[in-house]
Amino acid sequence: MLEQYRKEIDQIDEQLVDLFEKRMDTAKKVGEYKKERGLEIFCPDREKAVIKKRTEQTKNPAYRQYTAEFFEAFFADFLADIMRISRSLQAKVLNGAQNFLYQPADFFNADLKVVYPGVVGSYSGEALNKFFPAVKHKLNVNTFLEAAKLVANGEADFGVLPFENNSSGAIADTLDLILSEHLYVAGETYVDVRHCLLGTSDAEMEDIKEIYSHNQGFVQSGLFLSSLKADIKCVPMENTALAAKYVAECGNKKKAAIASRLAAESYGLKILKENIHENSGNTTRFVVVSNKLTCDNNCDKISAAFTTRHKSGALCDVLAVFARNGVNLMHIESRPLKQKDFSYMFYIDFEGNLADSNVADAITQIKETGAELILLGNYRTENVR
Repeated sequence: MLEQYRKEIDQIDEQLVDLFEKRMDTAKKVGEYKKERGLEIFCPDREKAVIKKRTEQTKNPAYRQYTAEFFEAFFADFLADIMRISRSLQAKVLNGAQNFLYQPADFFNADLKVVYPGVVGSYSGEALNKFFPAVKHKLNVNTFLEAAKLVANGEADFGVLPFENNSSGAIADTLDLILSEHLYVAGETYVDVRHCLLGTSDAEMEDIKEIYSHNQGFVQSGLFLSSLKADIKCVPMENTALAAKYVAECGNKKKAAIASRLAAESYGLKILKENIHENSGNTTRFVVVSNKLTCDNNCDKISAAFTTRHKSGALCDVLAVFARNGVNLMHIESRPLKQKDFSYMFYIDFEGNLADSNVADAITQIKETGAELILLGNYRTENVR
């Protein structure tokens, strides 16, 4: 008897395969029809109506009574998967491989103009020199915003901005600026961050009453700061090197800065304490930003941001796309949307090149979930060490 049941299931499965092939043939025709008329692939109202109608076709009253929840969940998801596969086929009919407007980056032109936030002795300046060793025109500004705007306006070809630290995490200002100024990530580099406490030539540790630095410098040196006298005041500045320059200009032995050894040498300051950061391998990832999307065959890392519909499982739907297409998701974090209270945008890094078919399929399918995807760059991975 069991074998008979299994044979019946096999026969049903054979019918399902035939029906699936017929549906895909029809889906291909739909794609051709849409291509001729310039229509969108995704029609959510149509798909909702189809799923609702098919769900209601469950005829057995007993099944409706006792397994309604099962049918709604399973049958709706089953049809949704068929819809997704059909749309993927339609996308290939419409576009072939997905096309993006991008060009190779020219990092080796000595006449490039590259901007960084900070002054001589800043970690951003170190990152610039590491990534663009031959560049002649190096512009420095006080703030991240000024640097981003120069790139966005085309007054600088590239900008170098700190993006995340392996001790204190993401540098939110940079991500926000990439999004708000419509910039793209064209490259990355890593700089070892070795914080020192710097003072004037006549200063000693017991003289210090005020310490100046960037907020990241304070966060990364938290344990050291907690060991100092409680009445010492920490004053945030736009960057660490600017703090060192300020202390040198003041000439007051009560003031100190958290900055690099290079900053100490640049401004004639005394190193009161070396390596005050908590993490012995303290490293910051810097990104090279451009106002154009650049890419070549060597690019193997993609950055993007997306928002999802506010419904249960929406984020899971997006993440499932990466697994389904064999794309390795390297990093994800959320950022609050300033325009909407308690709503979030997700920032992601994943492996791949925009020319890869599985990446193009993944991007198409993410959009099909209802998510809004913003491509932020495709560039070459640099090893941390």
